[in-house]
Amino acid sequence: MTPLLNRLYKTEAFVKLQNDNKAIFDSVDVRMKDLILANKKTWWGPFLMMDQMYDFSEEQKIMFDEFSSKAQESYYGKLLKTELNTQKGKTKTHYIA
Repeated sequence: MTPLLNRLYKTEAFVKLQNDNKAIFDSVDVRMKDLILANKKTWWGPFLMMDQMYDFSEEQKIMFDEFSSKAQESYYGKLLKTELNTQKGKTKTHYIA
């Protein structure tokens, strides 16, 4: 990094911008998880999870386990289960319904 960029990154305005951006993304993350889990009894939960999340981790596997058996066995539930069990580092498969 250049000295000019180093100075910019240390400014109060840049730090505030970073904190504001983090707050926005954290808020969206919480709302999306709430929306997904609010639909855990139907195919909407797995569908929303596939649509809104890109990288799946253990946290998403735990969320998947909270879905009803009806949701897990739905078309999107089966696709999501496959994605959750795909090796890390692979590109996410895009499905067209």
